[in-house]
Amino acid sequence: MMRPSRLLQLVLLILALCSGASRAQDVQPLIGARVDMTAVLRDADGQSHAVADLLTNEGTLLLPGYHRCTNICGILQQELAETLSDMQPPPRVLFTSLDPTETPADAAQMRDKLQQVVPDVDLSNWRFLTGEPEALTALTAPLRMQSYVRPGGEVLVHPVATAVLTPEGALSEVFFGFDFTAAALRSALSDAARGKVGGLRERIVLLCSGIDQAVGRIARTALGSLRIAGVAMLILIAAGVALMLRRERR
Repeated sequence: MMRPSRLLQLVLLILALCSGASRAQDVQPLIGARVDMTAVLRDADGQSHAVADLLTNEGTLLLPGYHRCTNICGILQQELAETLSDMQPPPRVLFTSLDPTETPADAAQMRDKLQQVVPDVDLSNWRFLTGEPEALTALTAPLRMQSYVRPGGEVLVHPVATAVLTPEGALSEVFFGFDFTAAALRSALSDAARGKVGGLRERIVLLCSGIDQAVGRIARTALGSLRIAGVAMLILIAAGVALMLRRERR
Protein backbone atom coordinates (compact mmCIF):
# COMPACT_ATOMS: atom_id res chain seq x y z
CA MET A 1 0.00 0.00 0.00
CA MET A 2 1.40 3.43 -0.97
CA ARG A 3 2.22 5.68 1.98
CA PRO A 4 0.64 9.19 2.09
CA SER A 5 4.07 10.85 1.81
CA ARG A 6 4.88 8.77 -1.28
CA LEU A 7 1.52 9.59 -2.80
CA LEU A 8 2.11 13.29 -2.20
CA GLN A 9 5.49 13.05 -3.95
CA LEU A 10 3.81 11.41 -6.93
CA VAL A 11 1.19 14.17 -7.12
CA LEU A 12 3.88 16.85 -6.97
CA LEU A 13 5.82 15.08 -9.72
CA ILE A 14 2.75 15.01 -11.96
CA LEU A 15 2.13 18.70 -11.33
CA ALA A 16 5.74 19.55 -12.14
CA LEU A 17 5.58 17.62 -15.40
CA CYS A 18 2.29 19.25 -16.35
CA SER A 19 3.68 22.68 -15.57
CA GLY A 20 6.76 22.10 -17.70
CA ALA A 21 4.69 20.73 -20.56
CA SER A 22 2.34 23.71 -20.51
CA ARG A 23 5.26 26.11 -20.83
CA ALA A 24 6.76 24.08 -23.67
CA GLN A 25 3.47 23.58 -25.50
CA ASP A 26 2.66 27.25 -25.97
CA VAL A 27 0.54 28.21 -28.98
CA GLN A 28 -1.77 31.20 -29.36
CA PRO A 29 -3.43 30.87 -32.79
CA LEU A 30 -4.94 33.92 -34.45
CA ILE A 31 -7.91 32.44 -36.30
CA GLY A 32 -8.42 34.31 -39.56
CA ALA A 33 -4.83 35.57 -39.80
CA ARG A 34 -3.11 34.89 -43.12
CA VAL A 35 0.24 33.35 -43.93
CA ASP A 36 2.66 35.16 -46.24
CA MET A 37 1.79 33.72 -49.64
CA THR A 38 5.04 35.00 -51.18
CA ALA A 39 7.34 33.13 -48.78
CA VAL A 40 9.51 30.54 -50.57
CA LEU A 41 10.18 27.09 -49.13
CA ARG A 42 12.08 24.01 -50.35
CA ASP A 43 10.61 20.53 -50.55
CA ALA A 44 12.33 17.20 -49.92
CA ASP A 45 13.57 17.13 -53.52
CA GLY A 46 15.21 20.55 -53.17
CA GLN A 47 12.62 22.31 -55.34
CA SER A 48 11.57 25.83 -54.32
CA HIS A 49 7.89 26.78 -54.03
CA ALA A 50 6.02 29.91 -53.01
CA VAL A 51 3.45 29.25 -50.30
CA ALA A 52 0.71 30.30 -52.72
CA ASP A 53 1.64 27.37 -54.97
CA LEU A 54 1.56 24.88 -52.09
CA LEU A 55 -2.00 25.60 -50.96
CA THR A 56 -4.93 23.88 -52.67
CA ASN A 57 -8.52 24.81 -53.39
CA GLU A 58 -9.66 21.92 -51.18
CA GLY A 59 -8.02 23.35 -48.07
CA THR A 60 -4.59 22.48 -46.70
CA LEU A 61 -3.29 20.95 -43.48
CA LEU A 62 -0.17 22.46 -41.91
CA LEU A 63 1.97 20.57 -39.39
CA PRO A 64 4.90 22.49 -37.88
CA GLY A 65 7.69 20.37 -36.41
CA TYR A 66 11.18 19.34 -37.40
CA HIS A 67 12.52 16.56 -39.60
CA ARG A 68 15.25 15.28 -37.29
CA CYS A 69 12.72 14.68 -34.52
CA THR A 70 12.77 11.15 -33.11
CA ASN A 71 9.78 11.63 -30.84
CA ILE A 72 6.32 13.11 -31.30
CA CYS A 73 6.60 14.43 -34.89
CA GLY A 74 6.78 10.97 -36.43
CA ILE A 75 3.94 9.71 -34.26
CA LEU A 76 1.74 12.66 -35.23
CA GLN A 77 2.56 12.15 -38.92
CA GLN A 78 1.70 8.47 -38.72
CA GLU A 79 -1.56 9.11 -36.91
CA LEU A 80 -2.56 11.81 -39.39
CA ALA A 81 -1.57 9.73 -42.43
CA GLU A 82 -3.66 6.79 -41.22
CA THR A 83 -6.59 9.05 -40.34
CA LEU A 84 -6.54 10.59 -43.82
CA SER A 85 -6.06 7.27 -45.63
CA ASP A 86 -9.72 6.94 -46.64
CA MET A 87 -10.03 10.47 -48.03
CA GLN A 88 -10.09 10.63 -51.81
CA PRO A 89 -8.39 12.55 -53.17
CA PRO A 90 -5.96 12.81 -50.23
CA PRO A 91 -5.69 16.37 -48.91
CA ARG A 92 -2.54 18.45 -49.19
CA VAL A 93 -0.41 18.20 -46.04
CA LEU A 94 2.51 20.55 -45.39
CA PHE A 95 4.96 19.33 -42.77
CA THR A 96 7.16 22.37 -42.29
CA SER A 97 10.32 22.58 -40.24
CA LEU A 98 10.66 24.99 -37.34
CA ASP A 99 14.44 24.57 -37.54
CA PRO A 100 16.09 26.72 -40.26
CA THR A 101 19.27 24.60 -40.10
CA GLU A 102 17.46 21.60 -41.58
CA THR A 103 17.94 20.77 -45.25
CA PRO A 104 15.96 19.03 -48.00
CA ALA A 105 18.01 15.92 -47.19
CA ASP A 106 16.56 15.95 -43.67
CA ALA A 107 13.08 16.37 -45.16
CA ALA A 108 13.62 13.47 -47.56
CA GLN A 109 14.76 11.23 -44.72
CA MET A 110 11.64 12.07 -42.70
CA ARG A 111 9.42 11.43 -45.74
CA ASP A 112 11.05 8.05 -46.44
CA LYS A 113 10.78 7.04 -42.79
CA LEU A 114 7.05 7.84 -42.74
CA GLN A 115 6.51 5.85 -45.94
CA GLN A 116 8.21 2.85 -44.36
CA VAL A 117 6.02 3.06 -41.26
CA VAL A 118 2.78 3.41 -43.25
CA PRO A 119 3.61 1.76 -46.59
CA ASP A 120 -0.03 1.51 -47.69
CA VAL A 121 -0.77 5.22 -47.23
CA ASP A 122 -0.59 7.60 -50.19
CA LEU A 123 1.87 10.40 -49.38
CA SER A 124 1.88 11.90 -52.87
CA ASN A 125 0.07 15.01 -51.63
CA TRP A 126 2.38 15.54 -48.65
CA ARG A 127 5.15 18.15 -48.79
CA PHE A 128 8.08 18.07 -46.36
CA LEU A 129 9.43 21.60 -46.24
CA THR A 130 12.51 23.51 -45.13
CA GLY A 131 13.56 27.11 -45.67
CA GLU A 132 15.20 30.25 -44.44
CA PRO A 133 14.18 31.58 -41.00
CA GLU A 134 12.03 34.36 -42.46
CA ALA A 135 10.12 31.96 -44.72
CA LEU A 136 9.47 29.42 -41.96
CA THR A 137 8.30 32.17 -39.63
CA ALA A 138 5.99 33.55 -42.33
CA LEU A 139 4.28 30.18 -42.74
CA THR A 140 3.72 29.54 -39.04
CA ALA A 141 3.16 33.15 -37.88
CA PRO A 142 -0.66 32.86 -37.49
CA LEU A 143 -0.17 30.00 -35.02
CA ARG A 144 2.11 32.12 -32.80
CA MET A 145 3.98 29.04 -31.64
CA GLN A 146 6.69 29.30 -29.04
CA SER A 147 9.46 26.72 -29.30
CA TYR A 148 12.91 26.35 -27.81
CA VAL A 149 15.95 24.11 -28.08
CA ARG A 150 16.49 21.91 -25.05
CA PRO A 151 19.92 22.35 -23.38
CA GLY A 152 22.40 20.29 -25.35
CA GLY A 153 21.00 21.48 -28.67
CA GLU A 154 19.60 18.12 -29.78
CA VAL A 155 15.85 18.42 -29.17
CA LEU A 156 13.55 21.17 -30.41
CA VAL A 157 10.60 21.44 -28.03
CA HIS A 158 7.47 22.77 -29.74
CA PRO A 159 3.66 22.67 -29.55
CA VAL A 160 1.86 19.80 -31.25
CA ALA A 161 -0.82 21.21 -33.53
CA THR A 162 -2.40 20.64 -36.93
CA ALA A 163 -3.61 23.80 -38.64
CA VAL A 164 -6.17 24.09 -41.42
CA LEU A 165 -5.59 26.78 -44.06
CA THR A 166 -8.01 28.20 -46.62
CA PRO A 167 -6.96 28.50 -50.30
CA GLU A 168 -6.19 32.16 -49.56
CA GLY A 169 -3.86 31.20 -46.70
CA ALA A 170 -6.11 32.15 -43.77
CA LEU A 171 -5.93 30.10 -40.58
CA SER A 172 -9.33 28.42 -40.42
CA GLU A 173 -9.04 25.94 -37.55
CA VAL A 174 -6.46 24.30 -35.26
CA PHE A 175 -6.44 20.79 -33.83
CA PHE A 176 -4.23 20.46 -30.75
CA GLY A 177 -2.24 17.31 -30.07
CA PHE A 178 -4.00 14.22 -31.41
CA ASP A 179 -7.45 15.75 -31.01
CA PHE A 180 -8.72 14.98 -34.52
CA THR A 181 -10.81 12.40 -36.33
CA ALA A 182 -11.35 11.74 -40.02
CA ALA A 183 -14.82 13.28 -39.81
CA ALA A 184 -13.55 16.40 -38.02
CA LEU A 185 -10.71 16.88 -40.50
CA ARG A 186 -13.03 16.35 -43.45
CA SER A 187 -15.44 18.94 -42.07
CA ALA A 188 -12.65 21.42 -41.33
CA LEU A 189 -11.19 21.05 -44.82
CA SER A 190 -14.63 21.48 -46.37
CA ASP A 191 -15.13 24.70 -44.40
CA ALA A 192 -11.67 25.96 -45.35
CA ALA A 193 -12.28 25.21 -49.03
CA ARG A 194 -15.29 27.55 -48.87
CA GLY A 195 -13.18 30.21 -47.18
CA LYS A 196 -14.95 29.64 -43.88
CA VAL A 197 -12.81 30.77 -40.95
CA GLY A 198 -13.04 28.92 -37.65
CA GLY A 199 -14.71 25.76 -36.46
CA LEU A 200 -17.24 25.73 -33.63
CA ARG A 201 -14.59 26.01 -30.92
CA GLU A 202 -12.88 28.96 -32.61
CA ARG A 203 -16.18 30.72 -33.39
CA ILE A 204 -17.16 30.55 -29.70
CA VAL A 205 -13.85 32.14 -28.72
CA LEU A 206 -14.22 34.81 -31.38
CA LEU A 207 -17.75 35.55 -30.20
CA CYS A 208 -16.53 36.02 -26.63
CA SER A 209 -13.41 38.04 -27.32
CA GLY A 210 -13.78 39.84 -30.62
CA ILE A 211 -11.70 39.36 -33.76
CA ASP A 212 -8.31 40.45 -32.49
CA GLN A 213 -5.31 39.16 -30.62
CA ALA A 214 -7.45 38.61 -27.54
CA VAL A 215 -8.36 35.23 -29.06
CA GLY A 216 -5.09 33.74 -27.91
CA ARG A 217 -5.20 35.33 -24.48
CA ILE A 218 -8.79 34.19 -23.84
CA ALA A 219 -7.89 30.64 -24.88
CA ARG A 220 -4.89 30.62 -22.55
CA THR A 221 -7.04 31.91 -19.70
CA ALA A 222 -9.53 29.11 -20.24
CA LEU A 223 -6.79 26.49 -20.34
CA GLY A 224 -5.29 28.00 -17.20
CA SER A 225 -8.62 27.61 -15.42
CA LEU A 226 -8.80 23.97 -16.49
CA ARG A 227 -5.29 23.35 -15.17
CA ILE A 228 -6.20 24.91 -11.83
CA ALA A 229 -9.26 22.69 -11.63
CA GLY A 230 -7.10 19.66 -12.45
CA VAL A 231 -4.61 20.58 -9.72
CA ALA A 232 -7.44 20.96 -7.20
CA MET A 233 -8.81 17.56 -8.19
CA LEU A 234 -5.43 15.89 -7.73
CA ILE A 235 -5.02 17.46 -4.30
CA LEU A 236 -8.48 16.27 -3.25
CA ILE A 237 -7.76 12.74 -4.48
CA ALA A 238 -4.43 12.69 -2.65
CA ALA A 239 -6.06 13.95 0.54
CA GLY A 240 -8.82 11.36 0.29
CA VAL A 241 -6.39 8.48 -0.21
CA ALA A 242 -4.23 9.70 2.68
CA LEU A 243 -7.30 9.84 4.93
CA MET A 244 -8.33 6.30 4.01
CA LEU A 245 -4.83 4.98 4.67
CA ARG A 246 -4.77 6.68 8.05
CA ARG A 247 -8.11 5.09 8.99
CA GLU A 248 -6.90 1.64 7.93
CA ARG A 249 -3.95 1.91 10.32
CA ARG A 250 -6.22 2.53 13.31
